[in-house]
Amino acid sequence: MRKIQIRKPRYNPKSDFGMNGRKDIIITIQKMLRALAKPEKAVEDSPEIKQTLTHSFLMLAAIELLLILITGFRVFDLTTVIMFGLLGALLYAVIVPTGVLVISAMLWMFSALMGAKQNFESQTNSFILFLTPIFIIASVISVILMNFANVGMVINLILILYALYGVELIVKKITELPTWKVVVSIILSIIISFILILVTQTMGVSTN
Repeated sequence: MRKIQIRKPRYNPKSDFGMNGRKDIIITIQKMLRALAKPEKAVEDSPEIKQTLTHSFLMLAAIELLLILITGFRVFDLTTVIMFGLLGALLYAVIVPTGVLVISAMLWMFSALMGAKQNFESQTNSFILFLTPIFIIASVISVILMNFANVGMVINLILILYALYGVELIVKKITELPTWKVVVSIILSIIISFILILVTQTMGVSTN
């Protein structure tokens, strides 16, 4: 009788985030770099959404704080820079993952209406792994090319287009929908996002 051999997965979800925090973050960074190079690879990694969110928050906060400190010392005193740096870094580290969660929820909803296979946790985890390094790159570029705004705008546009391309690949692999349905879901999500932003801004102006 033929024996069936079970192959062990490359990554064990329980071993990715153990007691060694430094090793854990390195593993998450490796996953992010792999996802940045090939977005669909993010789907293959175990969906450790809580740990991914935590590490994404820490990395975004650390990078944003460093960038604020570097640029702020040219204008403000030490106390002001540190105070606003911490506040800005915390806000940025909260807003980015929250925005990714909202986008993932909208794509999940529109994909479901089109009869897609559903895995919200895996999709959201993949988005965070893929999009976090893109946000970090965009932040670093905005500081490096501060005096070359036009060049920075071109690079940011390229990053946005690549982000949309990567999101399309991730959604397509998870939902197994045809490309046109995935594109329609992304377009509808973008439209809803713009509407929400406009409504929020309008409400803010009216209250003032």
